Amino acid sequence: MERVRTLLDQGYMLYTDRVWAVFERSRMSSLDVENVLRCGDIEQEPKLDGDTYRYFVETQRMCVVVSFPEEKVIQVVGGWRKQ
Repeated sequence: MERVRTLLDQGYMLYTDRVWAVFERSRMSSLDVENVLRCGDIEQEPKLDGDTYRYFVETQRMCVVVSFPEEKVIQVVGGWRKQ
């Protein structure tokens, strides 16, 4: 989480093209995503997707999925509100 928060503070965050449609369906904004990344925790082991690991950052109400395609870049690849 330290790496996530450091990169977030430095402004090295990207969103995939399809993630906006996912967030719209879940009624999530970029502010929600940033809040989850600042306040959440990684509750489970990362999952390998191709050659990239995906990390699930969670709060009580939301989950945001991120990867690190480059050393100094967070890429937001998914997310949802918990029911």
